[in-house]
Amino acid sequence: MYEHAALILLYAEEPVHPGAGGGIGAIDLPVQREVHTNLPIMYGSGLKGSLKARMKSAFTESAQFEALFGKEEETTGVEDHNSALSFTDANLLAFPVKAASGLFAWLTSPRQLTLFNTVRQHAGLPALPLPANWPGDEQCLTPPGYGHEAILEHFCFTRLADHAVATALAPVVFPEAGWHREHFTRALLIVSDDTFEYFTTKSTEIRTRVRIDDATGVVADGALWIEEYLPVDTILFASVLAARPSRPECGVADAQAALTLFSTHCPALAQFGGNETVGKGFMRLIPVTEAH
Repeated sequence: MYEHAALILLYAEEPVHPGAGGGIGAIDLPVQREVHTNLPIMYGSGLKGSLKARMKSAFTESAQFEALFGKEEETTGVEDHNSALSFTDANLLAFPVKAASGLFAWLTSPRQLTLFNTVRQHAGLPALPLPANWPGDEQCLTPPGYGHEAILEHFCFTRLADHAVATALAPVVFPEAGWHREHFTRALLIVSDDTFEYFTTKSTEIRTRVRIDDATGVVADGALWIEEYLPVDTILFASVLAARPSRPECGVADAQAALTLFSTHCPALAQFGGNETVGKGFMRLIPVTEAH
């Protein structure tokens, strides 16, 4: 049974392709999405697998690493014992969209902020101050001083009121002061859930890729396809759940020690999803261990 939980943020430094396999529409290789909301997510299995591969070399004690991530039987590849850590699916916190003012804006929604607060509370962190009233489909909530309207892509949204979420969240997402933190505090917009779903469906990054035939120097037969990516500056969040290690001799005393060990060795940058060899999927990891 899982006894403790921690919150981790993932910030896309490059476009990310958490692949869902083949598509049935115009996009051959879409990203993973929730069935009931159609919002992009990253499966917990992929999150765990990438971190397991990335963190193995950071441990001098193999028993501790195996306690956290499980030990695979050498001949079958099946886990010999349970891992102390479990990773939930990573959900969207903020999605970048082209804006007429300020280069781009981050969008979030009532459902995502409410879910984020639930995860924060499970991790023992205080809830963010959420607005008393949510925006309608042609409205948005903005940080103070944003203006009377927001133009996103080719849509105009009326400002309903100010919100305080950006100020509270900025030092969590961006622990170091700089342009990104300052921009976040003035460019995080809250839109309706339906509007958020629209932009996360229509404003993902679409790339066409080809494979060249070495002999002919042209595109190989059938080797042209379209991929979908979460754009740079996408922000996701996930829970890391910890149970008591199943083997006492591993050197990890309890569930809290497992979480502490994970936070200590968690890499600042890791690759997730497909297309690593073409520079895709690199994300900054931010374990949230205390209130800001």
